[in-house]
Amino acid sequence: MHIIRKYFWLLVILGTAACKGGEKKEAAGEKTASAGTPVTVTGISTAPLTEYTELNATATFLQKSYAKANVNGYIQMVNASPGKYVSAGQVLFTIKTKEA
Repeated sequence: MHIIRKYFWLLVILGTAACKGGEKKEAAGEKTASAGTPVTVTGISTAPLTEYTELNATATFLQKSYAKANVNGYIQMVNASPGKYVSAGQVLFTIKTKEA
């Protein structure tokens, strides 16, 4: 019983010492947190932009569009191929309906 009491008090003393050391670290951490990134605050202006950068570039994107017929039927002829450019009004497919 005497040995258990020694270990108990030893743990209490070590726990208390560990808690006091944490307070010093927190105080040092507060000093570091106050030295943040400098920020510049400006007002809102409605004047036109006076600074610009001109770059030579080409913008490309993949545009996917679906071609859909407004009648049911079977494809008789295909006039388009994947990756080929098409223009407005160009015939892509010829459809044969059941009524024909």
